[in-house]
Amino acid sequence: MESSDATDGPDFSTLPDVSWVHILSLLPLHDRANVALTCHALNDAFNHPSLWHTVEVSLYGDECRGSRYSKTELVLPDNYLAMIRRFGAYFQDLSLLLIGYFTSIPPDIKEVILELSKRCRLSNLTLQVGVIISKLDLYQVGKPQRIDLDAVLSFIENAVRLHGFTLKSWPAYSDVMCPDILETMRKNQKIKNLEYLSLFWEDFKTSTWTTMNALLPTPYKMIETLEHFNRVQYLSLRLCMINDALILELSKPGRASLKIFKIMVTYSPHSPEFQKLEIKTSSWEALLKSSPELDVHFNFVTRMKYIDKAAILKPDIPVVVVSFMKYAKCTPQDMSSITDKYAKTLRKFFNYSNEGVCDEELVELVDKCKHVNDLVHNGEIHHETIKRLARARGKEWHCFQFKKENISFRTPSTEDENIIIGKRPSGELYMTQMERKPQSDEVRDPLLQQLAAEVSEVIGQKWVPVENEITTDDSVNSGRAAAQALFD
Repeated sequence: MESSDATDGPDFSTLPDVSWVHILSLLPLHDRANVALTCHALNDAFNHPSLWHTVEVSLYGDECRGSRYSKTELVLPDNYLAMIRRFGAYFQDLSLLLIGYFTSIPPDIKEVILELSKRCRLSNLTLQVGVIISKLDLYQVGKPQRIDLDAVLSFIENAVRLHGFTLKSWPAYSDVMCPDILETMRKNQKIKNLEYLSLFWEDFKTSTWTTMNALLPTPYKMIETLEHFNRVQYLSLRLCMINDALILELSKPGRASLKIFKIMVTYSPHSPEFQKLEIKTSSWEALLKSSPELDVHFNFVTRMKYIDKAAILKPDIPVVVVSFMKYAKCTPQDMSSITDKYAKTLRKFFNYSNEGVCDEELVELVDKCKHVNDLVHNGEIHHETIKRLARARGKEWHCFQFKKENISFRTPSTEDENIIIGKRPSGELYMTQMERKPQSDEVRDPLLQQLAAEVSEVIGQKWVPVENEITTDDSVNSGRAAAQALFD
């Protein structure tokens, strides 16, 4: 009997080449190479020049902190070298990530890096070199060699038309980093018209934490850099790298108007440079006068007192995005304050912290902040609140995410949570914590399915709560991988 297996399911061979090129673009390099080995059609797509416009090259050191006491070389898969030599001339948007701790770059990899820096005509460059170090790291051995860092710096020295530069990390050892990477950038006059600059900004979509007490450029070093790059329109910095003088530098006549300013807030009560830094209202007013279309994003990484956060979040700042990372703790008071200050400007609100119940404050935020179409809430929330929020925007929701395990289906309790022993109407005593124990999966799963169906109908797209740590993407339903979405 003839098998029908060959006719079961969709016939992917009918997809046009442009679809396969797009699918391959979603894969890391080693997966692209493996897929290309399966058939001639995919190998042709693998060799299409447009596939190599945007590339991420990852070299791995050692993730172990203690490994810095021994020599650690970066590792690059063999097939990476061949692909870089073959397609490097097509790279325009390159991310070079030297991940983890390392002391040296092997000669063959260094040769490829130098060759690549000469052949590429990059429009955008992202560098991650090791880890962001703190003062404690200054006393450790196993630092990268200056000659190896010079190879990485060659990307900046040889750049001729760079429009965007992102620096995720750089080894700030004083005896190695000389001249520093910012000085190298200023020396290359061919990239003076840089428009996008991001320095030591952690992407909250992929990271939940960052190095505390990090060794970073001072505000005065940043002023020197921004004086040179006066065409920057998109800027991302940490709060400890900013002061009044820097805000005034961004306000000077002759500069390009700033369009987006992202500020990452890290707080440490033990380090003065990481304590509350308050920018004067007059400085913000000067910046807004020179950049009337400015959008400001705040990303809180660590816990802070409400009064310190309130001092940073001034009402006159045009804040369009506020995000609280996993360990930052967003309180009901924070939400109410943000609602009152930014009802006219706020567009996106991301809360990744797990603590507190903020149902009413969240509803108030969405009701009053009419432009909010992106919402992520990682904390506990009642299922009826999710329905209310869904109805508030309906099909206008762009991002609408809640964590599955933190969705509650219990009737909200009117009891004081500090009460340990409760008393039933019959007079029977009981342990209140036992009454609040989590519901079983057998009880929750049908309720979650019903909630997903109701919310999907309201917002006009398939919706499900996320399973694990929340990471935002450009869809209402972040539970589906980008490659899978092409076939759904």
